[in-house]
This record gives sequence, C-alpha cells and structure tokens, in this order.
Amino acid sequence: CWHKKGCSIHDGMDEVYRLLEEADNVVLASPMYFHSVTGKMKALIDRFQVYWAGHVRNDMPEKPLRKGAILMVGGAPSFPNQFLGGELVLKNLLNDLSTECLGEICLPNSDHDSLETRPDIAAQVVALAEKMKTANEYAYHGFKPAS
Repeated sequence: CWHKKGCSIHDGMDEVYRLLEEADNVVLASPMYFHSVTGKMKALIDRFQVYWAGHVRNDMPEKPLRKGAILMVGGAPSFPNQFLGGELVLKNLLNDLSTECLGEICLPNSDHDSLETRPDIAAQVVALAEKMKTANEYAYHGFKPAS
C-alpha cells in the first residue's frame, strides 16, 4: 500500500474495503477496555493502513467523502477522560478514511445503565442519526445546511 492503492493481502478485508468505498456513512462503535478500543477493533483498524498510506502517497481526496460518527460505552462509572483514548484512535481513523466526524456519543457506567435507563443518551443517538441523514441529503442535492 506504500506505492499503489490497495492492500497486498487479499482476504476477507477486500469485501470490507469495497463496502467502505460505497458507504455514505461510517459509524464506529466500541466498548472501552482499559482506556482504548477493544483488541479486535484495533486489529481491524490496523488493516485500514491502506487508507493512511493513501494520504502519504498524496492520492486521497482533500475533502471528506462521507460522514461518520463514534459510539463508545464504558462499564465503569463516569470519570475524567474515560473515553479519551478511544476518541483519539477512532477520530484519527475517520480522518484516515476521509470521513467527517459529525459527533460522538459516550455511555459510561454501561454495567448498570443502558439506553433504556439513559433517555438523554438515547436522544443524542437519534439526534446524531438525524444529523447524518440530513448531511447526506444536502450532499446529494448539492445544498449545504445553514450554519
């Protein structure tokens, strides 16, 4: 991936890359394990080096191609910077994927709370989904939402 677009390893990720290229939106979701995303999520992220390398080769678009969002849950009760590690990793990934992050939603204390017990978080999810939908509708019709 350093010299030409694409991954030299041809496996199940080929389908993931194809689906990503066709996507209007990318939603990244992960529980936090010791201040970062899960090991499986990290392994997946590492396979997206093909997109990061595109930025190094200067053949990635300057403007974002799609919209994105980040969803994170943490089992522990809320504490300062609980989601910071995951936020940094996932925001950088969206950037590498030429995806504009429209928002992130974090649910702490998920060992005891859920969307049913946290209607404030559930409302944030609905609002973020609507924001992504609206952004795509404007993109398809050549309009931009009012600032």
